[in-house]
Amino acid sequence: MKGSIVSRTFLTIFFFLMAICVPSGASLAADGNSIYFPHAMSDATWGSEFCVVNTSASENLTGAFTGYDESGAVVSSVNGVVLGPNGRKQLTLATDFANAASIRYVVFDGDRSTGVGYMKFFVDGKYRVATPGVPGSELNSGDIFVSHIASDEYWQTFVSLVNTNSQAVSLAIEFNNGATRQIDLAAGAHRYFSIAELFGGPRQSTITSAVIKNATGVIGVELFLCENLNILSGIVINDDTTDRLYFPHIAAQNGWATGIVAFNPSDAPAQLTVVSYDAAGAILDTSNVTVASKEKYVGTIAKLGLPLTTEWIDIQSTRQIAGFELFTITNRMGGYTGVDISRTSGVFPKLEKNGGATGIAFVNLDDQQATVSLKAYNDAGSVIATRSLGVAAKNKIVSVAPKLFAQDIGNATYIGFDSDREIVGFQLNQTADNMMLDGLPALGAKPRSELEQEVSENIDLINSLVGEQSWALDEVSAIMEGEGPEATITPPLESIDFENLPSTITMKIDYGSGYTISDGSVVSGSIVLNLTDLVFSETQINVNMSLTFNNFKRDGETVASGSIAGSLTLKPGSGNTLTLDAHIQFNNVQLQGETISGKISMTASGLSLDLEDVTETGFGNVTITFENLVMGEEQISSGTITLTPLSATQFRVSVDLSTGRGPADMILLVDMIDEYTTVLNTSGSSAIGDMTFSMNNVTMDTQVCEAFPVSGTMTFFKGGESGAVTFTDACDGSYLYTEGD
Repeated sequence: MKGSIVSRTFLTIFFFLMAICVPSGASLAADGNSIYFPHAMSDATWGSEFCVVNTSASENLTGAFTGYDESGAVVSSVNGVVLGPNGRKQLTLATDFANAASIRYVVFDGDRSTGVGYMKFFVDGKYRVATPGVPGSELNSGDIFVSHIASDEYWQTFVSLVNTNSQAVSLAIEFNNGATRQIDLAAGAHRYFSIAELFGGPRQSTITSAVIKNATGVIGVELFLCENLNILSGIVINDDTTDRLYFPHIAAQNGWATGIVAFNPSDAPAQLTVVSYDAAGAILDTSNVTVASKEKYVGTIAKLGLPLTTEWIDIQSTRQIAGFELFTITNRMGGYTGVDISRTSGVFPKLEKNGGATGIAFVNLDDQQATVSLKAYNDAGSVIATRSLGVAAKNKIVSVAPKLFAQDIGNATYIGFDSDREIVGFQLNQTADNMMLDGLPALGAKPRSELEQEVSENIDLINSLVGEQSWALDEVSAIMEGEGPEATITPPLESIDFENLPSTITMKIDYGSGYTISDGSVVSGSIVLNLTDLVFSETQINVNMSLTFNNFKRDGETVASGSIAGSLTLKPGSGNTLTLDAHIQFNNVQLQGETISGKISMTASGLSLDLEDVTETGFGNVTITFENLVMGEEQISSGTITLTPLSATQFRVSVDLSTGRGPADMILLVDMIDEYTTVLNTSGSSAIGDMTFSMNNVTMDTQVCEAFPVSGTMTFFKGGESGAVTFTDACDGSYLYTEGD
């Protein structure tokens, strides 16, 4: 028990130190490596398609697609997926997954955050819908806005939800007519339902929108279906809002109609400024509209009274709004969201084959000309054709995909673009039989603010370091508990006279060329501990040590190599206490691929003579000094961290460090709730370089997670920006990031 508290205390300090001291810009696995596809069906009627594109032009994206059933249990996986630079992978549920009929959603887990993707659901020869995949970095962190619901004699609206949390959630759905319903989702569970189903079966014509409360970590899509006309479409539903919606194409001729939706989810009216443009960027009309709380600006161009020659629309709002647009013609419908779809680079992820057509439209939002570079790729990431287009300010380009290039793109499967100005674009795909249509916005990583990027990189680095080193630490513990080969001690332990200690005691654990441990891993190499200058008396305990890892590997991968030197001296202090003086020198130690060098020293006074009783008497005063501690290529810190007991279960951590991000000056309060649980809070102003932050009840519970916080928040402020990280008990290092107002 006491040992776990001591180790947990130093894990807490390590977590905190790494959080504040590691320079931004480190490259490592990010929180957004997963892509969620929250709806899947494969039976005699329905089919599903999933696709991921690697947007990196230089690095492979490696991962796996995993299918889950209604309860969140794994059904089957497609493993070993390797996408080269600009590579693409498209899967069909029925043919690529085992037991496809049981799968209700799919997740792609990659080794980097360069993937984007889409999902499609369809009934062959009848209708089809496409929606973007949901990046793990963009999981909902608040209420979900269902901006349009149609439930009447002609239309049905279906909703598909997935709880990505590690615990159950209870969702409250508040409809615009005042009705409410509750949806309970177990951890990892999926639920698919119609709006009518929530009310016992009858269609609900007075319901036109909804807000789903308590939806942190829940993702979903909604589908609009008119069976009489064989029309299906849908959009991702999320917590995204904006004060500016873009609709980059309006089709109102040759049988086409375009409907737009701008939904005001706030509790106060929103003032909309609706600007209509022609294809050359000239303003055709500007109108002002008031949209009441929980109401919509919705309709076709004609119904809304906008010019019939309108080619694209820009809506600015005094409140945060959500919205999308739909294109219809006879028995076909396709659409996409209008929130956060402007970008300078991205992909149109699928070119229709088998005689079908792909239409692409994009608008230059800037007041200056944009240069847009287009590249058509095949699935292997090879460039099939290129084209550079000059797009005048506010101008629109619309074309079927082959006409955007001078070369033949018949072997291409998707199109990528880069622009020197912000553009907004989408694609429509139509089958050769004119029966199925779907739409997608241009896909690309959602731009992160500088603050979010810095916070994400630093916390992900903490998770990486703690997670990677945990095996080594756990394995040493397992060795000491006898899981590995028996240690050789020289001289033998039973022959040692503690009143006349030998000059050197050596302990060696030798795995040889390979030793299989209980988890099936094969460990090789050896660990040697040398103890010298031993003193064990009534007035002093002293030992110098060196710990050497000799090619210590697991399954052929190096866990540790190099040596660590140290010393420890314990002497009586005032009263019934001890003083401690300890030093550890890292001599270019290789630990899980990182080189560590530098020195850590610790002095302490007021330690209990009964080390088994430290939880009742306190830890005493402790000062930890860092001297040019370096991990990898970056200096972590020099300076001191001082621990001062405030009670038997609470201590104050005062930080005065020079770090790779500037000086760190702060005070942290640490409460040890019980033998497993530690809670961290900041006290007063805390700063690292030009960033200030606070910690609120960041909780570490080793019964739940060995190395990661399980709850609490950290709030960051830098350069006028603010953001908050909320920790969860997923035990995988994940967290939720929320931008400040």
